[in-house]
Amino acid sequence: MATVLSYGLQNSPQKIAVNDGSTQYSYKDLETRSDHLAALLQNRYGIRKGDRVLVIADKASEIIVVMIGIWKTGAIYVPVDKEDGILRAKYISDLIEPKLFISTKRSLERFDELIKDAPSLNYDEVTNIQRLTDDAYKKVAIAGEDASVILHTSGSTGKPKGAILSHSSIIEYFKAHNEHIQFTAKSRIINYGPFHFDISLQDTFMPLYFGASVYLFRGMFISPIIINLIKEEKITHLIAIASVLSLIAGKREQIEQLKDSSLEFCQAGGEICDVKIFNAWAELMPHIRLYNAYGPVECNSICSVYRIHKPDYNRKKPFSFGKPLKGSKAILLDEDQNVITESETKGVLAIAGPQLMNGYWKKPALTAQVFYYHNDEKYYITGDLAKRDDDGNYYFEGRRDKEVKILGKRINLNEIRNSLFKIDGIDYAIVDTVQLEAERQIYAYAYVSPKNEISYDDILEHLRSNLPYYMVPKYLCVSNNIAKTSTNKVDERTISNALSNKIKEAAETFELTY
Repeated sequence: MATVLSYGLQNSPQKIAVNDGSTQYSYKDLETRSDHLAALLQNRYGIRKGDRVLVIADKASEIIVVMIGIWKTGAIYVPVDKEDGILRAKYISDLIEPKLFISTKRSLERFDELIKDAPSLNYDEVTNIQRLTDDAYKKVAIAGEDASVILHTSGSTGKPKGAILSHSSIIEYFKAHNEHIQFTAKSRIINYGPFHFDISLQDTFMPLYFGASVYLFRGMFISPIIINLIKEEKITHLIAIASVLSLIAGKREQIEQLKDSSLEFCQAGGEICDVKIFNAWAELMPHIRLYNAYGPVECNSICSVYRIHKPDYNRKKPFSFGKPLKGSKAILLDEDQNVITESETKGVLAIAGPQLMNGYWKKPALTAQVFYYHNDEKYYITGDLAKRDDDGNYYFEGRRDKEVKILGKRINLNEIRNSLFKIDGIDYAIVDTVQLEAERQIYAYAYVSPKNEISYDDILEHLRSNLPYYMVPKYLCVSNNIAKTSTNKVDERTISNALSNKIKEAAETFELTY
């Protein structure tokens, strides 16, 4: 990944590579600044190959310099959500043992309790990096299998798990996915996703790898603003999680406004996209290449795509997510982990190929648990249920566990539940989701026996300290009563049904205010 700028440098070094609306860097700028940063990391901070650098991922052009500079030293980039609860961030930090923290001044101050006396570097220093050092960085031999990025996702044990992506797995992903995306030096894309999220690989570093230009969007998702930006910046490629696409241009009148834009490609993924949105895009924008995509972070973000050529108004279920990218393979497993050979039979999806992660950081048992070997090939067991049709296209059929996707982020509801169980005074907890119009929201039920004294605010404060903002339940019910079955077991179904119905009828009863 240290060579991510090579194409742009060779062909158009002065071309603007990254623009965040206030700061822009050419390919030559990125190369020069990342060289200086790599030298600073090596000489001032002693960063060496294999060291971890924790980046509190505030979005700005400087983060591109930071990531490339880290890779040039052979170190590993480990992003953390700037909205993470302090205890969750501390767990990640304690596990990876970073040698340096990098972010904006504001984020470094917010995480001061975590950083303490550890070395840190802020974005202002990165902006002025050429004033800090004249040293040249010492080039490091980097092997393809060496770790490049550690991305953390929600875990069923109550703790996040860090997927290790190697340099070669990311490059192989870029090449395979670009057979469909078709980034060129003339392409222009907007980055919508945060940099602690795997979508940044596909909407930022893949286009840079092929010499394209990236606009880093840092505003609110207000459709007229983004539509105007797409037109003004002559954006050719739009990649977004399904819920973000629905905000940008999910209605016919919004899509109509893009007819005279420069768009030639649109892809939705990360979560199920409403059939009506795809149909509207296919009808109103027939000249663009329209794709539905699928993939977990453990397979480098996207491992399977499906092109939608025309609307299908009779379709009731979501569109297929297609076939694996070139070099990857997919199989379905039954409950006994036997390979399913029949079509139209539901099973657990497993993916093989060069895009697979190395494993989870310092979690060998979990790594062994998610890998499966078939015909001497290693497969990652995704946990997603799917079916395959006679043409080899795959269709999403849900999850076999307590994982959900909200705003494209993979959330294991057991992580939230386990966080509740850690609170003294809570004797039982239930966490689930409820569908409210186009949005899925998390709700939680906490049983506190009458003898225990714990407040609603105490529970909320604990959750905010331990979880990222998007995992804090939108609706929280704290009760001294709990329903039981005839065998005296907790009746989770009755509680969940009653609570979800009550939320739908009077959501404000449980809505948290931030």
